[in-house]
Amino acid sequence: MAKWVDDIRAHTAAEAAAALGYEVRRDRFGPCPLCSAERERNDRRAPCYVSRGLWGCHACGVAGSVMGLLHARVNGLAPGRAPSPQEALRVKAVAAGWGWCEAPTDAPEVRVPRLPPPVARVEAPRPRAPVGEAEALWRAAGPVSGDEEAVAWLRGRVEREGGGADPEAVLAAVVRGDYARVLPRGAAVPPWARCQGAPWSEGWRLILRAWGQEGLVGLRARRIDGQRERKEVSPTGGIAAGALYACARGRRLLAGERPERWDGRVIVREGGPDWLLMAGDARIAGPDGAPAVLGLWSGAWPADGAGREVAGRLAQAGARVLVQTDADKAGDRYAAAVLEALIMAGCGYERVRA
Repeated sequence: MAKWVDDIRAHTAAEAAAALGYEVRRDRFGPCPLCSAERERNDRRAPCYVSRGLWGCHACGVAGSVMGLLHARVNGLAPGRAPSPQEALRVKAVAAGWGWCEAPTDAPEVRVPRLPPPVARVEAPRPRAPVGEAEALWRAAGPVSGDEEAVAWLRGRVEREGGGADPEAVLAAVVRGDYARVLPRGAAVPPWARCQGAPWSEGWRLILRAWGQEGLVGLRARRIDGQRERKEVSPTGGIAAGALYACARGRRLLAGERPERWDGRVIVREGGPDWLLMAGDARIAGPDGAPAVLGLWSGAWPADGAGREVAGRLAQAGARVLVQTDADKAGDRYAAAVLEALIMAGCGYERVRA
């Protein structure tokens, strides 16, 4: 492969997007260089994303590398189609203008295309739920053991997926650890505690706390009425990146402290139910103590500084991390983000597809 191609690939898609004139905000930019979409389907956000050096468009579905982004913007070439020699030289000329590679001396007739900066129409971040309001809503909710629907839901999950765990013991541990609470049906909630226009108290009644390095950062809600649409949601405005579900030991680790009676293990599970089951399963404790249990969801452990900081704190504590995510594409994607951060932090890890 030509050296100039390797030189360009040493840069990320985010760097290329910025060099092409796009305004990259919160790992998003637009419009798409191929489909010209200015926002994602059914969303107000810019359509294109950048992640771990790659890019893609939520509107038309294309995705590729930094070279693919350059060919898309300079030549209108879709990822996957081989460029012609002339198209390759034009990309080389553009990148050379940024100092990314040597200039193409073998084709002086190639002109660098004038690339007017596209207008990035990115929504400003919506205000997040005030932590004080989240704490007040948590205090207003009741224990899981006091709600028949919540008890039936948790028992059913343990019986189906708990691997022989005692449902009553898990329920008692969840209540004792204050890992989840239940909103009374029809209770008044703040404006941010809604999904699809409906308050959480009409369906997403099981609430879970999300923790970061600074402590509580917000709440998430889970359906327990058997409906499968939007089963688990964040508040309007979202939750800060790098936040996770965490048991008491996990919260100490996120805060940079070493927990008591901790055996050095950290178990990372995917989704609220799996985290609750593992955090409430006393069988995982050993003679040296018990592990810390963390839970994640889509975007909870990003590949940016927040995710690396979490991994760094685990590494400093000498943790051995077991990543147990589902055996599907989403689980593999979540695990990849976690493992990348752990590797960069030098933290010991093992991956298990649950």
